[in-house]
Parts: sequence; C-alpha cells; structure tokens
Amino acid sequence: MLKNTHCSSSGLLIDEPDEQEVSPSLVHRLDRRRIFDLLEFAEKCGVKLTSRTIPQLSLATVLDAYDNEFQLSWLLSAPVKVIHRGHHRIACPAPDEPERSLALVCAEALLHAGSSRIRGKVKALLQATNMFHGGESDDSAG
Repeated sequence: MLKNTHCSSSGLLIDEPDEQEVSPSLVHRLDRRRIFDLLEFAEKCGVKLTSRTIPQLSLATVLDAYDNEFQLSWLLSAPVKVIHRGHHRIACPAPDEPERSLALVCAEALLHAGSSRIRGKVKALLQATNMFHGGESDDSAG
C-alpha cells in the first residue's frame, strides 16, 4: 500500500505533494492568450506530444489549429502524452476548450525541468493569474 499518495492535477499518483504542481484551477482561470503563450513556450522548450489517434501530433500542430475550435477539438479529442526531459504526463482533454487541459500538463512538465530559466518563465506565465501553488501575492493590498 502506498503512503502519502495523492493524485496530481495531471491524474498521476505521486508519493508526496510537489511544490511545483500547478493548481487545477488553471484550467478555468487562464485566458486563451496566456494558454497560447504557455503552449508556444512549451514547444520552444522541446515538449513532445504523442497520441494513439494522431501519430504525428505536435505542439506546432496544436498551435496552428488554435483559432479553429473544431480542428483543435478534433486534435485533442483523445488523451495525449506530454513528454519533457524524461517526465511523462497524460493530458485528458475536456470536450470544451481541450487546450486548457493540455496547457496544465505542459506547465507541470516544464516545472519539473532541470533548468531554472524554464521554471522561472513558466512561473511568470502562471503568476499573472496567481495559479502557481504558493504564488499568490499580496499585491492587492494597499
């Protein structure tokens, strides 16, 4: 039996909560432009996608289809494996705005990257909406 186990926002069981996990509410609070920026950054960082239904799926393909909701929904209609530097996560896109689920899983994969520059950029993208655990700021006071 596993002790101290919880389900990460990407649906994977992990031993201990990770301070680099992204809040699931990211799916609901990021605007479309921020999601696009995050996916674009993930592509530049070398995040790869694999899908059983679309063998050649890539972030470039997703970004090209971003303004066509029908095509985007078709591309992301099945679970997508997100791979970055040995970290594998599964995005299970929702029928409405599947890009949000993909952005969440890409952010988590990038936060586990070895590069502090990459983690810093992802945190900056997420902190604009206070979505990063521990990233809430008290800037609203005063």
